[in-house]
Amino acid sequence: MSKYRLGISLLLFWMALFPMAFKQVDAATSNIQLVIEGKTYQPDTPPKIVNGRTLVPIAVVAEALGAKVTWDGKQRKVEISGKSVELSMWIGQAKAILNGQEISMDAPPRIVQDRTLVPLRFIGQALGANVGWDDATRTVVVNHVYILTANGNTVNGKVFNFKNELHLPLKEVVTNLGGNWQAERFTLNQQTFTLDRNGQQRLKLKKMDTGWVIPKSAVESELQASVTLQGNRIDVERLSRLQSVREQQGKIFIDFTTPVQPNHFRMSGPERIVIDLPNTVLSEELRTSSGNVRRDTTGLNNEIERALIKDIRFSQFSKNPQTVRVVVELAGKAEYQLNRTATGYEISLKPDPTFVHNPTPAPTPIPTPNPVVPVPVPNKDGFLIVLDAGHGGSQPGATGVSGNPEKDLTLSVTNYLAEELKAYSEFQVILTRPGDTTVQLAERVQIANNAQADVFVSIHGNSIKDKPQVQGTETYYYTAQSKAFANVLHKHLVKATEFRDRGVKVAGFVVIKQTKMPSVLLELGFMSNAAENAQMQDPIFQQRVAKALAEAIYEYYSSL
Repeated sequence: MSKYRLGISLLLFWMALFPMAFKQVDAATSNIQLVIEGKTYQPDTPPKIVNGRTLVPIAVVAEALGAKVTWDGKQRKVEISGKSVELSMWIGQAKAILNGQEISMDAPPRIVQDRTLVPLRFIGQALGANVGWDDATRTVVVNHVYILTANGNTVNGKVFNFKNELHLPLKEVVTNLGGNWQAERFTLNQQTFTLDRNGQQRLKLKKMDTGWVIPKSAVESELQASVTLQGNRIDVERLSRLQSVREQQGKIFIDFTTPVQPNHFRMSGPERIVIDLPNTVLSEELRTSSGNVRRDTTGLNNEIERALIKDIRFSQFSKNPQTVRVVVELAGKAEYQLNRTATGYEISLKPDPTFVHNPTPAPTPIPTPNPVVPVPVPNKDGFLIVLDAGHGGSQPGATGVSGNPEKDLTLSVTNYLAEELKAYSEFQVILTRPGDTTVQLAERVQIANNAQADVFVSIHGNSIKDKPQVQGTETYYYTAQSKAFANVLHKHLVKATEFRDRGVKVAGFVVIKQTKMPSVLLELGFMSNAAENAQMQDPIFQQRVAKALAEAIYEYYSSL
């Protein structure tokens, strides 16, 4: 009797110290909601939490996900058959056979009130479903896996179906729509959203164990994005459309439909101001235009202001990610400011004190320009390759940190490549410029198209004047037929330069956009980076690159 009383006393003492330990079992096994494919289920045996694991009645979950459940009483075995899934589990055993392979379970199945309960996450993963937990409402959510994209980028994050409304992973969607994510807030559309109570209510957020999720309706109303559902694919798009680029009283105005945060920088050779508009596409009208902006010098006070801007142009610079580029080409150096307007941005220019414009210069002897040597077009009897050395003649291109012009680098590498290709009897080669001559972009395109070339390769050096730390090799293509060619060349080129791999990208450069054959533009490295510029001037480096490109062209040719 004394032992009994002592045991009761100890038990009461323990309960006084740790009351939650005794409430946990009851709380953990009640009031758990089960939502499967957007529908709330109330099984006769509710889900339970045992040792931190959520157990659910297998028949309810599996059948709601389209699987068939059978019970073998003799072996105390549960079998589940679904699309591409055969799963066997045994009561009390933390092992299972999935599609013929034995795997471990985080908790064994058990029988409660004549119902088989199994670990939810395990069964969800085995059946290829998303599983989540909303602690605020004590809700288990199970639904099939969705493929989610935002502005064309595949998003890694789980989509959950709450009572037939899809909830998307907030952070992943925001960042892929061009937003800036911080710990307790994010910025999108030049608006700042907080994740405090007010922000949660405004965006109708739920906090899953995987992070914040936002309902489809709030993505559309608050984030101002469109959401399209086709089968198990969800496409979220928030793209601005460039409406116009115009000049007015010496300022350039850029108008678009939805606010974006532009990236802007200078480039030299010639002097340019570059404005990249992320997550932006050209409007229907601009897609069919020439891409050049008509000059309007009305209201300018003097010749210097009128002469400062040489050209204004725009293009769909990249398709992945969608980026529109606006380029303001200048006659000399100038300071600029980018200011927000109601419909976009304005660019204000101020000529550098060193910029001088003389509208009536004193007569000087006019040097005879380097003649453009007509490019001989051979009778095509092999695999015809057009090699294009970027820039040339009166167009030096970028200037390296040691004062070297891009046109010299591109011509040297191109000539080395032409020599390497002579070793292949299957190849014929045409050079758009064999020497230091001026060849317009349209002429380069015409040469390749008229010759009915099989491939076109344009060679360049890269430069970002204000960012000397930027490094690397990159390859551009535009048409779908050029992708395979670009991948092969880039693989060999990166290995030869040994520079940082900046990848294969899509861009609308004229010489690869208007040529009719597989065409690529190669940016060997950055002339604005001292280390890469020094290496690119080395003839040994140039010959190594040329040899690698010749091997790449032959590999591509052999694959056809």
